[in-house]
Amino acid sequence: MKKFFIIFLSLTITLILISIFSSGCDLFTIIESSASNGTGDPHGWMLINGSDQIEGDGIYGTQGAPATGNIPGGREGATTWKDSSGNFWLFGGYGKDKDGLEGNLNDLWKYNPSTNQWAWIKGSNILNQNGIYGTLNTPDPANNPGGRSYGAGILGTSNNLWLFGGYGRDKDGLQGYLNDLWKYDISTNQWSWVSGSDSGDQWTSGTTIPGGKTFTKGWIDSSNNIWIFGGYGYGIEPAGTGNLNDMWKFDGSVWELVKGTTTLYDAGSYGTMNVTDINNIPPARSITCGWKDTSGNFFIFGGYSYDSGDIFFQDLWKFDGANWTWVGGTSGQNASGVYSGTMVPGARFICTCWSDSSGNFWLYGGAGYDGYGTEGKLNDLWRYNGSEWAWISGSDTADEYGVYTVDPVPGGRTGCSGWIDSSNRLWIFGGEGYNSSSLGRLNDLWRYRN
Repeated sequence: MKKFFIIFLSLTITLILISIFSSGCDLFTIIESSASNGTGDPHGWMLINGSDQIEGDGIYGTQGAPATGNIPGGREGATTWKDSSGNFWLFGGYGKDKDGLEGNLNDLWKYNPSTNQWAWIKGSNILNQNGIYGTLNTPDPANNPGGRSYGAGILGTSNNLWLFGGYGRDKDGLQGYLNDLWKYDISTNQWSWVSGSDSGDQWTSGTTIPGGKTFTKGWIDSSNNIWIFGGYGYGIEPAGTGNLNDMWKFDGSVWELVKGTTTLYDAGSYGTMNVTDINNIPPARSITCGWKDTSGNFFIFGGYSYDSGDIFFQDLWKFDGANWTWVGGTSGQNASGVYSGTMVPGARFICTCWSDSSGNFWLYGGAGYDGYGTEGKLNDLWRYNGSEWAWISGSDTADEYGVYTVDPVPGGRTGCSGWIDSSNRLWIFGGEGYNSSSLGRLNDLWRYRN
């Protein structure tokens, strides 16, 4: 009798939870609680925080104060970092402010995985804010980058968060492609404008400063030089805007064009696979995935360009600080994913990527081609170990809806934010994609227990 009662109670609780989920309520700790009791997706995904609805408003609470109810609004193209204490940081993107209005944001958030709480740290809870630049290289409590999406985020030494460019608002509130470089000091809670212009839509200045651009990839090397590659924006005047393959280095005071060209839609040169050559260069592109390995080499995968039609790339490249090497994938266009045998992700862009402490590269989702040649939003998770790809989780078909109850798994999405924690678990937040029934901007936070 006692055993029957326990089974009945368990079934009753399950039915209640299903009823709650189907009513479309917000999910803040429900999935985390059930997951901690052993319920979870066989692929390793768990919904940790956020909502199962699309287009959710931001719930900001009190600035600087973490709280269980706080949550960034649904958004895509936010800039992200992870600090040395394991906290996740998120800045801006295109999405919803506190009033549910949609535009470019300049709010800075911190998420503490150990407490499962968000804190609104800096910036505005209202969209489309002007940049407040102050004096070059001078931190000030009033300074704040303007609202923007798809800027490049780079974690520097001493927990400094670096932000380059994006598409958003300059000092006058004009919207355009930005080439400003910012540094945020976590210890002082202050932004400094470090380089670039306080006005948008700047041309590339010869070989001395990159033009305004968005969809770039960036990293920092062992000498604290900041590097950015490609993106969509301004090349040499008067070419206008387009995709680029320029590689820039900032040494703390000046920029240097190290590789590539400032002309638009450069065709690049693949050379021979796995052979480094001074003439190798990836074709111009934007919205690539990028990683840094344990030896300091920088890798990119995929991306997007346009030449009388959409071009989705599937190639993998390595940059050693001086030269490029084509190391994997095809030099062709719009290739389907291969999910068995010798695996490789399909051509794609706007995906999310991490590198773990073992040197593996991880790639999640994006817009591209599934295993059947269909273009759409993807929810597949991949791992690259330095020599081969492995399909780890998600579907081999595009435009899958998310599952928020039994066996949870995020739906296909683009432009989501991502981190990896000290236990090599992968996290994704938001993006534009599918909840259980609709397409829109999301603010759900997921963890993959790697």
